[in-house]
Amino acid sequence: LSSHQTHTMKRKKKKIHTETTANNNNENKLRELGVELNTDATKLNNLSRLLSALISSSPPPGVRRKGGEDDDTFKVDHHKNEKDEEEKKKQTLHQKGKTECILALEKFFCKRLARGDVEQAKRDLSAKGGGKGENTANKEEDLKRKYRAWLLRNYKLFVSRMIYVCAKDRAADERTRVVAFSGLMEVARAAAANEKSSSKSGGSHFENEIFERALEECVRSKLWSDATLGTLKKRYLGRVDVQYYAYKAVARIAGRLASDNKNSSGRSKKTKEEEEEGGEEEEDVEATSAEVARNLYDVISNVSVDFEDYDPESNDNNTNNATTTTTTT
Repeated sequence: LSSHQTHTMKRKKKKIHTETTANNNNENKLRELGVELNTDATKLNNLSRLLSALISSSPPPGVRRKGGEDDDTFKVDHHKNEKDEEEKKKQTLHQKGKTECILALEKFFCKRLARGDVEQAKRDLSAKGGGKGENTANKEEDLKRKYRAWLLRNYKLFVSRMIYVCAKDRAADERTRVVAFSGLMEVARAAAANEKSSSKSGGSHFENEIFERALEECVRSKLWSDATLGTLKKRYLGRVDVQYYAYKAVARIAGRLASDNKNSSGRSKKTKEEEEEGGEEEEDVEATSAEVARNLYDVISNVSVDFEDYDPESNDNNTNNATTTTTTT
């Protein structure tokens, strides 16, 4: 090798090493931001940085760079394997960074959903326009309302971006999309837990609106995978309430799909929060009607017939009591 070629190789190796170090540092920084967000009340502004990192993109592997490499000259690249390994490491670190964001944000919002902060923010919004007092107590309450309004805005953005990662983000790998989908399901459980605790009737263990929205975006996407379906089946479809909402959601999604096909007008317009910085799609990920129908069938066919939270003995007692009451009457 000439001195020029040797110098070029050293420069490339140094550049690769610098990029790898930067990606490692980025992952560690995101983890640190997440820990601070969930342990230090003065670090709430970390939320916006994590939300931004959640939809950050990375060049997909295998993309050739411009600069004369696409000519018809046969070239032997002795360092191809080395380049491939470095590219894999870069992609792995990028996915780990996304996962750190997802886990930190999930923990942050689940905690605030469970204790009712988000629900209170919604009530604040519906009661907007009420008078503000001048005493200290009312000023403190006004600050709390401002915080809850900020929380609600970011919560909506969080849900939209998590759905984007699940259903439309080609920069996310399969594992990252599964983690994002599981995160949304846990958020739905946390939201329902608060509703149940504040409801005299007990309520559901699951928040259907988030579930249906996430499920529809996922089954309508070409990125829907057996891994996501497997997670849904293994972790959630064994529960009676999730099964109920799964049947209900599939019926509603199928109805909208049939309506779209009949009217040939496509899907309805996105809501404001769905459009707000959802990320840029490099390619169309919208599945065909046949693919969506197949995905919906897969969901229904994986609903377990064995209910994890169903007590047959209790049901038999209730049935016997009802029969006895009817006979006596």
